[in-house]
Amino acid sequence: MRLVDLRCVVVLVVLVFLVPATGFAQSQSRQWTDKTGKFQVRATLVDHNATHVKLQKSDGRVISVPLSVLSEADSEYVRQLDAEPENPFAGGEPMAASTSDRQLAPSQSASFPQRSTTEELPTDGPEIYINIDQTMPAVQPDPGPAGFKFVEFARPIEPLDAYARVSQPIVVDPTGPVFGVSTHRNGNAVSPAHFGHVFLAGSAGQPRMVFESDETFLLLDHNVDYDRSVAMIGVDSPSDRGGDLAVMDGLSGGSPTVVARWHLPEWQKPGFKPKAEFAVMIDGTRAIVQVNSSIYCWSLDDGKCHFKIQRVPATGKVAVSAGGRFLAISVSGGTQMIDVAKAELVGKIPFPGTLTPEVRFSPDGSRLAMGAGNQVAVWDLQSAGTEMEETIETPVGRLVGWVGDDALLTQFALIDLEMAQAVWKYHLPSGAKEMTVPGGYVCVDKNAKPAMITSLPLPHGAIADVKQKLKSAGRDMLLLGPGGKVSLEVEGIAGVDEQVMEDALRQAVQKAGWKVVPDSDIKVVAKITRGEKQVLTFRPIGASFRSEGETVNLKPYRASLEIVQGGNTLWQRSSQNMVPMLLRLEAGESVKQAVKRFEKADPEYFKRVNIPPKIIKPEHRSIVGTSRVQNGRWVDF
Repeated sequence: MRLVDLRCVVVLVVLVFLVPATGFAQSQSRQWTDKTGKFQVRATLVDHNATHVKLQKSDGRVISVPLSVLSEADSEYVRQLDAEPENPFAGGEPMAASTSDRQLAPSQSASFPQRSTTEELPTDGPEIYINIDQTMPAVQPDPGPAGFKFVEFARPIEPLDAYARVSQPIVVDPTGPVFGVSTHRNGNAVSPAHFGHVFLAGSAGQPRMVFESDETFLLLDHNVDYDRSVAMIGVDSPSDRGGDLAVMDGLSGGSPTVVARWHLPEWQKPGFKPKAEFAVMIDGTRAIVQVNSSIYCWSLDDGKCHFKIQRVPATGKVAVSAGGRFLAISVSGGTQMIDVAKAELVGKIPFPGTLTPEVRFSPDGSRLAMGAGNQVAVWDLQSAGTEMEETIETPVGRLVGWVGDDALLTQFALIDLEMAQAVWKYHLPSGAKEMTVPGGYVCVDKNAKPAMITSLPLPHGAIADVKQKLKSAGRDMLLLGPGGKVSLEVEGIAGVDEQVMEDALRQAVQKAGWKVVPDSDIKVVAKITRGEKQVLTFRPIGASFRSEGETVNLKPYRASLEIVQGGNTLWQRSSQNMVPMLLRLEAGESVKQAVKRFEKADPEYFKRVNIPPKIIKPEHRSIVGTSRVQNGRWVDF
């Protein structure tokens, strides 16, 4: 029996590739084995290149497998194929189907296509399997349009109430610059009004409304080269679920029109409606769209599905390189990179620990930044290596993006990549609609009266002076740095092995570059305690939401880590064990027994904690200021 926490339902699906079989010389079925000898499959070789083979199994499904995971015998078999003469009569293409009447050409009508004629986007494209740890090779950068010109401004959009929604700002013209932003509202008991508005905003003059609809309208992305946008029409819930995917032409000219409209997959399925979590218009026809936990690459002129990726981690984040060539999907312990044109997995970029990072490509397309917890890493695509990996004192929170090529903005700090540390702190609101641009930060504040779009410079104010002081002062400003000396102190409740705690803590301290000295007045203190009792309710998958389910109690263990000197806490982290929202029962196991598996102390937790190697002396911390956005400007406090 499977049971699931009432807080969430997680659906897991098997990933395979679905592509048509081609070729004659490769048409014989044979047994394939992985290099461990543990897994086998009888399949026909459909296609192969320098890095992958595509195998069609007996059930007709096709999987893409990296050559690096095949047995030596199978790898040699593929190598021998390259030496055989090519059959000039193999392959071929089916006769072209009739052209769809949905063409991406400017429409003469400002009205939407009727819902009755709107078709559902297909899901029959080949699948890319991302649950493979394959070494990331060197690849060439994928830059986007150049010539962005930063201008500082703050412009009111329109008055919005608490029930309205806004989109993220989107670059429409980088040379202005001009940004697009949409506002929409779902009718409710407070007001039955529905609306969708699109504004163009920049430094020259007030924002102007260029599109108005009596349906909700959520702008998702805009391709500058093709002046083509992708959006959602008719979202009908506070969480922006439901609605259709739409293509809009001519936004930069100020007279946009909707030229195509598509239903999302399973739009008529009972229960939660599909949600477009992410979308990027990578060229004039193709868009990469995440719908719930699946990612699709569709041509929005004829609806063709070029590929799909299922079972995207619930905590994973997605990014597309500026030129549209690479798709980055964050997973536990790294980022899987997809070549969009080839529709195949390129490799996995490692990230320290097991956290699932947020990911952002650099503006020039040559690097990928990853951040989670208090870890930040930058991967160089051309050299296929880690350029920077650092544990910073300030938590990352949300990784907003690159500020030029030498700094990263997070929810809580500006990180200088050369110095590998935070040089300014920020309090950016949770759930902010924001983006970084070369030279600045752009956000939409819907809570302002009226709602406002703001473009602010980065770095700003005194940051340049702070950076210079941090560089010149060096060790004089550090309380702890490489080679620093600390003592250890552990405290566990009954039943916890304190020696295991101390050994784990020692490993974490040594990883930070510090030395353990028993008489140091700077102490690293590890504790394991019990948390407050929690009451959890589980119910079988498929059971009615009205069913009572089964209730169990959990009293979790809490692990905390502090660095202290005298009565001052210099740094701290804490964690407590949790029960997964999807609970799988072993044969004969009760819910209570399954929960007990997670209700245990983990003294080895401390060796997995990333301690920042540099801690500034308390008397010098004041030079690193803190700012927030208020009334269209940076306010230091």
